Amino acid sequence: MSLFSFLKEAGEKILDALTPDKAEANSEALTQHVKDALTGIDTSKIQVRVEGEKIIATGEAASQEEKEKILLALGNVAGISSVDDQITVTGPVVVASQFVV
Repeated sequence: MSLFSFLKEAGEKILDALTPDKAEANSEALTQHVKDALTGIDTSKIQVRVEGEKIIATGEAASQEEKEKILLALGNVAGISSVDDQITVTGPVVVASQFVV
């Protein structure tokens, strides 16, 4: 899969701090953030795990477009420096996607 880098200081401030003792709460907050930010997209099969300043996103997305929106929503959070994309696309690929960061 892929690792995408983001500006750690930029983005929405939804987390108090990314600390190891809050990893589970941070994962839950990020999962809820994606669900709230991306209405109309089924994010129920996406799992988010926080490891320091990095997010590991796993699960399934219905399309490449939905996958990219999920990754961007996760990366555009203050305190996150990278997103490890381990999401698979279950739907057909209609056209080749060009992901511009």
